[in-house]
This record gives sequence, C-alpha cells and structure tokens, in this order.
Amino acid sequence: MTTRILITGAGAPGAAGIIQCLREIPNAFIVSVDTDPKAYGSLLTDAFETVPKANSPDFIPELLEICKNHKVNVVLPLVTRELESLSKAKKLFEDNNIVIMVSDFLPLSIANHKGNLLNTLQRNQIPHPAFKIVWNFKEMEQAAHSLGYPNNPVIIKPCESNGLRGFRILNNSIDNLDLLLNHKPDNSYTTLNNLSGIIGDKSLPEYLVSEYLPGKEYTVDVLARKGECLTIVPRLRSKMTSGISTAGCIEKNTEIIEYVREIVALFKLDYLIGIQVKQDIHGKYKIIEINPRVQGTTVACLGAGINFPKLCVEMALGAELNIPEPKWGIRFARHWQELFFDE
Repeated sequence: MTTRILITGAGAPGAAGIIQCLREIPNAFIVSVDTDPKAYGSLLTDAFETVPKANSPDFIPELLEICKNHKVNVVLPLVTRELESLSKAKKLFEDNNIVIMVSDFLPLSIANHKGNLLNTLQRNQIPHPAFKIVWNFKEMEQAAHSLGYPNNPVIIKPCESNGLRGFRILNNSIDNLDLLLNHKPDNSYTTLNNLSGIIGDKSLPEYLVSEYLPGKEYTVDVLARKGECLTIVPRLRSKMTSGISTAGCIEKNTEIIEYVREIVALFKLDYLIGIQVKQDIHGKYKIIEINPRVQGTTVACLGAGINFPKLCVEMALGAELNIPEPKWGIRFARHWQELFFDE
C-alpha cells in the first residue's frame, strides 16, 4: 500500500532533510505545501500546493481539502506557527481518516510559549534558567540587572517566536568596533543602552529575560507517545549558522537523556519533539526551549541509524516500531545544495 504523507513548510530550511528521511518509507507519496508558490521543496515532492498563512481562517479548510484530494494518510507539520491551529483541528482531520502528527493543544500551547514553559518547570521543581517576564524596556532593564547584568550577560527573546527572531544576548563588555570589523552583521550581541534607543517607551510583546548559559549546546530529538519517550537522541551543536546546526555529533549523554525524559513526561507530549538544552556556568544542563515538532536538522540522525520522520509516520499509522540503538559518536556536517526552476 502507498503511504500518502503531507508536509507543511516546503520552503523551510530543513524540509529537504525531512523529505530525504520520508523517502525511506516504502511506496511513500509525499505532498508538500507552503505559502510560497516557488518553495524549493516543491521540486522534491510528488505533489505541491499553496496554502494560506497559518493565522488565516482559510488555512485549516484548505489544508483539509488538499489532504482529501491527495488521499493523504498523515500530516507532518514543519512550521511552528501552524502547530496550535493544527492541534485544534486534529479531531476534524481524524474524522476524515487523517492523522496530524502533533501534540494535544493544552500541552502544546504551554511548551510552545517560552514563559509558560519555564513557569511550569519552576512550579514542578525541574531545573531551568533563572528568568523574568517583561512587557516594556523599563521592566527589561530591571530584570536584566536582577539577573546580574552588566557584570554577566543576559538573554532576551519573545515568549512566542521561532528561529532567532527577537533574540539577543545582552553583553556590556562587547567591543562595538570589533563587531563592526570582524563579525557578520547578523550577530546577536547588543547592550541595554543600544536597546533603550530602539524600544524607548513602546510596549513589547511578552518578552523573556533569562540567565545566560555559556556551555555546550545540544538539540535533543525525541519520539514520544503521550509523554512516554520511545527514543531520545542528543546532538551536540558544534557549529551553527543563523541558529541552525551545521555540524555536530550524536552523543549518548545520559544526564541530558534523563532530564529530557522528565520534561516530556510532565507535558505528555506526542510524536516528534525537539528540545534545546545548554550548560550553565556550573556545567548543569538547562532547557532553552521546546520545539514541539520535527526539527529540520533531525536528518543528522540518519547517520546514526535513526530515521525519526519514518518512525513518527509508522507510529501514527499504528505500525509496530523497530527502534534501533543509535550509533553513538557519529559526527555530521551539513551543506547547501542547489535546485533549479525552469519557468
């Protein structure tokens, strides 16, 4: 039988890797969608359709119609902004024999909001970075000082965002001339003084001000069923470009594995999840964020013998899972590859 899979976000940086993973499913027919009619992933899949943006009232009805037209069995979302709408629509799709591979709405909405995430971990006494929630520059300034600024760097980022949008490292010891001469203009360093002129008296969306974690950073791929972790694979992020892992190593870090297991069980998350953790000044691992969806860089785990998207589809369809032990210590590097459109 043909397994008919729809992925959203055909233009996402990690779409090519996810499609590569899905191609290992026998007789897979892959449909991709995106708001951009020229999304590169359209060239890599068996069918492509455009969809409205996730905040449009037409997004769910049009996506459902596309799924029906292509006889789709499962939907694998790649776009953070679509997750809550898709989670709310799970029953609607299930009534049409289509499984959306996303967590239930309540745990998803908490995990997807950085402030709610840390508040929940704090209430449950699970290690997390020190943090404050703010809505304007004055509160941001007070929170930064309470967390040790200017003697220590501090992180700021919106509670609801994806990628590096709105993320900055407040570091009072940065050399602005060095940044100008020796760094690309997409660096994340700034100071409170610089931000004061940008924000002024304007109100902010809900913002997180948190402890700076200076140590090693890991992405952790997790396949879970209602909070039960079926497999957990940490990946050291040894090189990053614009927040995306471009080199690293698959590591059997038992401390991270048990820490992540506790978090996933607390939220009862489902399907594929990505969790970012980093070491604090004492070497203790603390969470940065949860991405309650497949990570674009999960293709790196193929080299370690784990095909997360394939396993996720099999789980959604009720198949018996055969999850191998990862080949620990495998290193990976990612690179660009060109595709060409003929108008």
